[in-house]
Amino acid sequence: SRSALHSNTGSLMPLRYLVIAGPAADRSRFAERIERNTGLRLIVENSSYTIFTGDGTQAIVDEKSSYVIIGHLFYTVQPQRVSRLDPATIDRLRTMGGRELVQNYWGAYVSISSGENPSEVHIQRDPLETAPCYYFRYQELWIIVSDLAAAKHLGVAPVSVDWNAIAAQVLRPDLRTERTCLSDITELPGGQQLTFGSRGKTIATLWTPSKFSPVGKKGIDRNEAVERVRRVVLNCIHSWASCYKNILVQVSGGLDSSIIAASLKGKHINASTMTISTTQPEGDERNYA
Repeated sequence: SRSALHSNTGSLMPLRYLVIAGPAADRSRFAERIERNTGLRLIVENSSYTIFTGDGTQAIVDEKSSYVIIGHLFYTVQPQRVSRLDPATIDRLRTMGGRELVQNYWGAYVSISSGENPSEVHIQRDPLETAPCYYFRYQELWIIVSDLAAAKHLGVAPVSVDWNAIAAQVLRPDLRTERTCLSDITELPGGQQLTFGSRGKTIATLWTPSKFSPVGKKGIDRNEAVERVRRVVLNCIHSWASCYKNILVQVSGGLDSSIIAASLKGKHINASTMTISTTQPEGDERNYA
């Protein structure tokens, strides 16, 4: 069940995918079963991996370089969604080992690319963890999924409960780790790159908050700080808004929803607002909304 895994924090779209990495002969026997039983469609098949995505799931595919980004990708310098990447950018992404992606782009994405050796596959998750990413091994294959609903149709997904993980979650509910509450199912943390190869798996950290708050860095004054926050907030909201024709904002009257609603004003966006109330006073925020 969904509650058995970590929650998908803040997902704004139905992102569904399934990636199989490993020997081509082993991968091919699952393709027909996946498309028939899951509703996912094949978008990439090469010497390193096979990728399936669901309806409505966006993907940037560069088959020549075996580089794929599933989800929504935005530029950090302007509120614009990235729909394609030119060859020079792809080369930088591959050369820098994914660091180019976290330095100059943001969004809700999982990237998949092959290494110099076709048996080597890199999986990278966005730092904000907006895009879900779980993985497990089956014989010679590595399977990476957005959720287990699709993986269960393969007939290979482990489904036993990890009681030790549940105990750890009960004792320390605020401690987020890569362990899920299902045995042999692991979550890839945000900002990290997972590599599968002939020598097993390795994980590299590509993004950490400390890079944006180095010790000893000279502070900025209040006015500049306010302006920076304002630009980033507007950039984020307008970037997400550019992905949809119609937007519904749930307004509570609180700070967060008020900022979102105000930021959409005057942007020629078809946006509507909604507030929800209950019969109990603590659940009725209509006076504020």
